[in-house]
Amino acid sequence: MRKIELVYIVEDDLIASYVIKKIVDDHSRIQSSIVYANGLEAFKALEKKDQIPDLILLDINMPVMDGWEFLEAFGNTPKEKDIPVFILSSSIDPEDKKRASTYKNEVKGFFSKPFTDKKLEEILNLLNRL
Repeated sequence: MRKIELVYIVEDDLIASYVIKKIVDDHSRIQSSIVYANGLEAFKALEKKDQIPDLILLDINMPVMDGWEFLEAFGNTPKEKDIPVFILSSSIDPEDKKRASTYKNEVKGFFSKPFTDKKLEEILNLLNRL
């Protein structure tokens, strides 16, 4: 099982981001995480290339730059390494899951909120199979 050095948590809801960060930071296989309140903040951090994540947990509905806009920008940017994205959303709209599946190179999974230890384990297990 590989170790994850850095996780980007892209989430605008303060309570959800706190819970996700707590679960991620408490996991023995994850070294650290950074929370970004919208896609633009996360995308700008990626462009700086000084703290490249091993994993991105992405909300869909956010202000400034939503998850879909982030995925468009992210997909059109050359990367030094493959960075898997897992969508965490409160959306129950089947169209969102369908749309997420069109980002095959970026999105490796779609999980409904609330985020739990079990969902993190599922994500880490999926990562091991990639």
